[in-house]
Amino acid sequence: MVTSLFASQEVTNLYRADIPVTTQAEAERVHAFGTSLSEVLTKISGRPSQVMPNPEAMVDRYHYDVRVNGLYLVVEFDPVAIQRLLKEHNIPTWNANRPSTLVWLLVQGEDGAIQLSGMEGPSSEQPYVQAEAARRGVPVTWPIIDLLEPSRLPEKNGDKNSWIASLREASVNYPVEATWIGTILPMVAGATAQRTVEWTLLQGTKEEKWETKGSEVPEALVAGVASLVGKLSTRLPAASPEAPTVVVPKIRVPTRPLVISGTISFEIYVQIHKYLESLPEVARVWVSHLAPEGRATFTVEPKNNTADLQGAFMRGGRLSPAQNSLDLSAFGDTTLYYQIANANSARTAP
Repeated sequence: MVTSLFASQEVTNLYRADIPVTTQAEAERVHAFGTSLSEVLTKISGRPSQVMPNPEAMVDRYHYDVRVNGLYLVVEFDPVAIQRLLKEHNIPTWNANRPSTLVWLLVQGEDGAIQLSGMEGPSSEQPYVQAEAARRGVPVTWPIIDLLEPSRLPEKNGDKNSWIASLREASVNYPVEATWIGTILPMVAGATAQRTVEWTLLQGTKEEKWETKGSEVPEALVAGVASLVGKLSTRLPAASPEAPTVVVPKIRVPTRPLVISGTISFEIYVQIHKYLESLPEVARVWVSHLAPEGRATFTVEPKNNTADLQGAFMRGGRLSPAQNSLDLSAFGDTTLYYQIANANSARTAP
């Protein structure tokens, strides 16, 4: 059953926040603690929180991390203290097992023509949705554009309902729990001109529509993610505010990101996922992202610290190392890069 790949996904690092900073000065660190706590409470509850006690007293550990795009303060909070805070303020807890949502973005031009974002190159809108979803602890996945059959999509001058019907049909190839379609409308001239995004949420036979606005497209997209989180979080089991479940983090071996290129079909992608799950060195594996060009990013949890993942991936000739154009290992990046050795071996994966 491939439904286990997406339908429900455990969100990790709920009690952690990565905040960009400019210095390691104490004043900026204290301010970043407050920002971190707000972000963590948002992820755990599924909604923004105005509760701001003494954040520093709830910090379990923190460290600075130098990345290619600057300096970050990585803060991890004490789960027991966070749960106690939520109980005191009667804030419900959103379960860590959350539905994965497939996201489609459409762009409507001033002439009424509609096109799929990412169809003709990298999407400029996708990063805003991806970043806000990650900040709020919502797992989203993106369609593999290369696998779409253009002949089964409406013409650019087709109406929005035709596009939604076609994307609903295309979504059956992705065993997600929800499909979310956003249509970015053109700017309407006027003194109070705003950008509008119309949203359609599909869950089984249920269909819900709404819209969000912003002075610019990114603002409207971010507002859309906020509204999506509100709708999803109210439909899922939550811990009782009177007796919340205290989540004690499990001691786990550090996970490793695994990027696999050359996933030329959905069938092969599914087989590779099953192959990774079958490896004795692997405790768990789940998909993190599907790129439009067919590249798949997995998160792999080894069974122990001594597990030879690279040797395991090479075994059987199904995967081979891939050259990464940007080597970030000096900055602590532990991502592994592989490619499919050949399509036939992938299809025979156990």
